[in-house]
Amino acid sequence: MKINTNDVLKTYKLKGVGIKNLAKYKHWFPIEPCPRVAGIVADLMADGHLQKGRMWRMDYCSASLEELERLNNEIKDLFGYSGYTRPCVTNKFGETYLLAINCSLLGRVMSLLGVPRGQKVLTKFNIPEWITNDKECFRKFIERLFDCEGCVDEKTFGIEVRMNKELSILENGVQFFTTIKENLQKHFGIITTKPFLGGKSFRKDGKTTQGIRLKVRRRADILKFANEFKFDSRVKQERLELLVSRIKLKSGLTGI
Repeated sequence: MKINTNDVLKTYKLKGVGIKNLAKYKHWFPIEPCPRVAGIVADLMADGHLQKGRMWRMDYCSASLEELERLNNEIKDLFGYSGYTRPCVTNKFGETYLLAINCSLLGRVMSLLGVPRGQKVLTKFNIPEWITNDKECFRKFIERLFDCEGCVDEKTFGIEVRMNKELSILENGVQFFTTIKENLQKHFGIITTKPFLGGKSFRKDGKTTQGIRLKVRRRADILKFANEFKFDSRVKQERLELLVSRIKLKSGLTGI
């Protein structure tokens, strides 16, 4: 799959506007999907947001300025465009920051690559085939998705990822996690649980969302995961390494 200028032009209602906007960024094309681009898609599907409407702006939220800098540098290196960081004033659960990327052309490219527009909990989407069909693209996608939405439990032994979906499209969310499950086994031989449901949340707009969870539970599969994937988050990577150490210690007594 390649993204060329004609693909982007089709996203404009007025072709002349599209041609004018593309003039500055023609050197981007054709865009050939690669692991680094797959990582950006995962970021936007997880802690990021691609606005719906005329703006096509991308936002990425994190409590870590280092994490925002990582993504900003990745986009700048690949596309030559840099966003800006500001405090996230809408978050009431702690100090967080927002990376804003106000490049409508890049937003259109990301949409063509499979990034959903609008509120993700209310929108149907799945992992694009260009990612699931390529082992290295899928590897990077999983590393970034688990970095954003995953957790490591070194006490009960498990690696988990979870996301929420509005009840009317819950089935789509389950399919998203089923795709992760199937491709972890296909590409890396890692067996996970079936997707299972978590708690419900009640939104101010009256809609109800429910958590969907997927977990790597078997010790042998946790070791495979740790061998194949690395977290950018130092805290999560340290927890993963601690979990591996405990499994290896335990295996010396009881086997894996």
